[in-house]
Amino acid sequence: MTEGLERDIGDNAWAHALVADDEPLVRRLIRRALLPARIDVAEARDGLQALSAIEREHVDLVITDVRMPGLSGLGLLAKLRAKHASLPVVLISGSDEVASRQMAVELGAFDFLRKPLDMKQLRDSAVRALEWGRAHSTASFARGLLEKRRGAILVVDDYADARATLRDLLEQAGHAVLEAANGRQALDLLTARGAPEVSLILLDLAMPVMDGWKLLEILQSYLRLSSIPVVIVSAQPRRLHPQTFGAVVGSLQPPYERGQLLSLVDRCVSAA
Repeated sequence: MTEGLERDIGDNAWAHALVADDEPLVRRLIRRALLPARIDVAEARDGLQALSAIEREHVDLVITDVRMPGLSGLGLLAKLRAKHASLPVVLISGSDEVASRQMAVELGAFDFLRKPLDMKQLRDSAVRALEWGRAHSTASFARGLLEKRRGAILVVDDYADARATLRDLLEQAGHAVLEAANGRQALDLLTARGAPEVSLILLDLAMPVMDGWKLLEILQSYLRLSSIPVVIVSAQPRRLHPQTFGAVVGSLQPPYERGQLLSLVDRCVSAA
């Protein structure tokens, strides 16, 4: 083993790769090439078998042929991106098709290598892919801890489309989101045993069962809940009196700008 590979992979840790290719000889050659880099290899003959193995076992890296019966390498890549965003995928192909290479880039492949494989190039690509995967896994874990620390944002609105719009905006900005269709659902969620941590409430006012005004009134009677900042998001906001509803820190009236919402949310979450 070379000194560079030892430094890249780690002192004693072995990484786990899965090679998907319908040619057994190619799978064996890749296995031999990666062993000196302390990468052990499991094999799959097609994309479906690879997908099943990934759901059962820990995998650090996927190397897959583009053309396979059943589920192709590009199809496997698309499915992995939906569920395993930080798992690096290296595509290999017997042809240098521009369309396949472009699709691989769009789907987030780490690398695209041409057959017949240069085994040193493959090994170097695998090492770099593992570094990328570890870095992104660490970043994802850190983001999860941050979301847990700062709490979720609770969206309370009786219109499902309005909740979905807010959820999309907030999740794209890295926030965890909870939903309630009216004040009663929101109150039940906030007061349940083991209730989730909530750092901000986005609240509609006109709702059935329990409206926003009644929810605000009840929340201020709870010591813990009265300190959660509230932003009113309503098409017909009424004048708010801070002496009555001190938790209300702002209001937005649709249609509002995306940046305006996110700026207000970030300020409130940081303050909370």
